[in-house]
Amino acid sequence: MQLTSREVRLLNALSELFDLPENSKPWEILVGLAESRGAAVNNDGTLNAEPSAKRAKHDAAVTGVRASEDSTEEMIDDDAEQQQLPPYIPLLLKDARSANEVMDGHKLVDAGDHEAFFEWMISPCDSARFFEEVWDDHPMLISRPKNRKFFQGWFSKDHIDSLLKETKLEYGTNIDVVNYKRGVRSTHNSNKDGSNHIADRDSVWDNFDNGDCSLRVLHPQRWVQSVWKLIAMLEKRFQCCVGCNCYLTPKGSQGFSPHYDDIDAFVLQLEGSKRWRLYKPREPGEHLVRFSSGDFTQEEVGEPIVDVVLHPGDIMYMPRGCIHQAVSCPDQHSLHITISAFQRCTWADFLQVALPGGLEMACEEHISLRGSMPLRYFDHMGAIHSDSDNDFRDQFRAECARQFALVLESIPLDAVADQLAALWMKHRMPPLCTVQAVPSRGYVGLKGSDRVKMVEDDVARLVVEGDEVTLYHCVANNALLHAEWPMGEDGVITHFPMVISDLTATISSADLQI
Repeated sequence: MQLTSREVRLLNALSELFDLPENSKPWEILVGLAESRGAAVNNDGTLNAEPSAKRAKHDAAVTGVRASEDSTEEMIDDDAEQQQLPPYIPLLLKDARSANEVMDGHKLVDAGDHEAFFEWMISPCDSARFFEEVWDDHPMLISRPKNRKFFQGWFSKDHIDSLLKETKLEYGTNIDVVNYKRGVRSTHNSNKDGSNHIADRDSVWDNFDNGDCSLRVLHPQRWVQSVWKLIAMLEKRFQCCVGCNCYLTPKGSQGFSPHYDDIDAFVLQLEGSKRWRLYKPREPGEHLVRFSSGDFTQEEVGEPIVDVVLHPGDIMYMPRGCIHQAVSCPDQHSLHITISAFQRCTWADFLQVALPGGLEMACEEHISLRGSMPLRYFDHMGAIHSDSDNDFRDQFRAECARQFALVLESIPLDAVADQLAALWMKHRMPPLCTVQAVPSRGYVGLKGSDRVKMVEDDVARLVVEGDEVTLYHCVANNALLHAEWPMGEDGVITHFPMVISDLTATISSADLQI
């Protein structure tokens, strides 16, 4: 193929750009271009490219990101260590828009647009950037100095007072009264008369006003419709169970000691201001943890990587395992709501469900898995032989790997995904449309020839289980039971058995086209 003069000039320019020798061949120049983007070129001309999401995370990790005072553009630290991928490089952004330049998040929720709502919540960071560069790996803070009413209307101190007056909040289940002084956290879940079951409004506010105690209201989405809408919308966006707690802290007080959680946290500052200090994991095992920590001392957490004050309208994201503590500013109380997501949504949790089924199916299909173990393998395997280096141990490891590969090939990936989706249907919030969709003709039974119209596209999951087809749904879920996870004796969320309401008992005739 004959190159045009324009193509030759471009190749020569690329040759200089990549510091290649003069008169380099087009092939060498193209290889340099590919390698500059993190791709390896095979001898046959194909690329072994790194996925864009991984490259984005790599770029985010090796470049220091700092907040700009005048814009939301990141500034690159040229001295960042290229050989390592240091975690927890915070992304700090400023939203310079005023209130009249921002859409109303409540209207986005009412419109049912979960993608637009999440974009609104973390703006000016778009969701593609968040999930590729920030999610799982780095804290993120977005300040909104020109729009302190950004989160107005979702939840307030008045909501807490109404709940204390109108709802029987149980200590330890619905509300906690706590403080943290001189390095010690203490709980004050009791009333003036000594009772400790139902929270008394006067006793709670006395502890708040005079005892420097913080109030933690657990799962306010069960009673407050605006929070219900917020949580339901994020569950649609993330396709996982989403929870929340709200924290009301007196001025100049701290409610909790340094700790990390087993959830990804989105902190929405609603009232007042609060100083947050974040700390990187102390060891690799604390990055993306599956279980929350106990309380740490100040000496155990070291120096913070983020020390910042959140004001109304600001939002902060913390990955699972991010150690944190917060204290309200001295001039006013602080109220924030913490949205929790992606708990038990890891590859480990998926495989925990998948591997038993894969092993069972592989045993039926492969004779080798049903074969006897090597004769007298106890003479070579075990802790007392762990330092030995012999052919038997090498062959044993190789055979284990071969058998495990058979199990992996037999895992019913789609069936496992369906089972976990059905579990999500059981525990998620009821769909927003049910607030207005009041049945006018009662409930009806369905026949095989009936046609059903889905009012919401993700409120049900069709699952094949053996010879039966089952439709799991969330239409009849009770908001008052949201975030009640089934727990095993070891404290781990259990996935089975799942008892789901029968379809004919929960699909309203108002939602059918027959």
